[in-house]
Amino acid sequence: MAQRIRRSSALAWALTPLFLAGIGMGVTRSPLLWGHTSFENAALGPRGTLAQVYRAMRALYGPGSREGLQVVVLGNSRLIGLTDLERALARRKEPLEIRVRLLPIFAGGPVAFEALGRHVARRQPALVVVAVTGSDLEIPVDTGAQQLVRKMLRVGWRDLSGPPPGLLARLDRWLRTLWPFYRFREIARAALLDRIHPIGSGRQLPSHYRTTEELFETMRPGQGHAIEVAHRRFLADPSLKRFLDYLAVGQSFHVDEVRHRTAHPPPPGVETANEDALRSLLADLGAAGVRTRILLTPQNPILAQDRADVFHDPARLRRGREALLRLAAAQGTPVIDATRWLPAEAFLDFDHVLPDLGGFGERLAPEVWRALQP
Repeated sequence: MAQRIRRSSALAWALTPLFLAGIGMGVTRSPLLWGHTSFENAALGPRGTLAQVYRAMRALYGPGSREGLQVVVLGNSRLIGLTDLERALARRKEPLEIRVRLLPIFAGGPVAFEALGRHVARRQPALVVVAVTGSDLEIPVDTGAQQLVRKMLRVGWRDLSGPPPGLLARLDRWLRTLWPFYRFREIARAALLDRIHPIGSGRQLPSHYRTTEELFETMRPGQGHAIEVAHRRFLADPSLKRFLDYLAVGQSFHVDEVRHRTAHPPPPGVETANEDALRSLLADLGAAGVRTRILLTPQNPILAQDRADVFHDPARLRRGREALLRLAAAQGTPVIDATRWLPAEAFLDFDHVLPDLGGFGERLAPEVWRALQP
């Protein structure tokens, strides 16, 4: 009797990994994980970061993730200006279907991009575009967004850049590398719970924007027309004063944020840590044989009118740009310099190009097509 119990126990232990692997495969390849969720369009705070990680993983691992010629763009919220890139590429009427995967991490910088980039390298896209600007090197590495992304997305046998992790963190990363269900456990838990009790607003966003008023109304429900009126006044008189008047309607928080960012230089060591993370990201992509480009994102020319340097620090921007160019040259990564591509009228605010309507994707499409050529 005791011998039969021991045999049954041994069999159960032997079958447990297969059982867990079967459950993991069933969840990670099904709509249970990758279907629509109520939280995926959250934008701010930890839930917003979770939503962005969820959408990024669905784009890389979910249904249809291997269709067409894959172009992946890594970056932060500035990627909202590239929502028209796939349509711009489709209008070239080339025989190849090019699928663009925009993977933005709002408030993220190179530390977050490095962790996300390891997943990208494993999927072997045709091209990766790393969209950065000099000020991204000043993003603190210990922000909630960066550390949450780093925690949820760490994979690989090598440590990420930065201080060496403890043994438990290293074991966690190895297990995530080996076992997909464990790799996605945070987003799987959120997605599965969402099937039972929705944790978000269920907000749906338009597939694209046809007018600026439609965009403004989506951003600030009930204020779209007022923002549109202020925006038209700016278009009629594209001055810094009119631009600030326009931003005062529904986006005053952004003005305060930019003013604060300009007045407070980054703490010592932050730029070096971000450069190390970006260098590691480019090395990971290169080791995987993935064709890569650095994209210097557009700078709003309205800043030229900021002669008091309230909303930008020219010296810091220049230093950041030069650091990115040096790093790209050292890694042998070609640079697409879009810094001066667009007029002030193409911008939503000081940092972001208007989604669909700013023309960023149209300008970038030929560069992407050239980068895809043998």
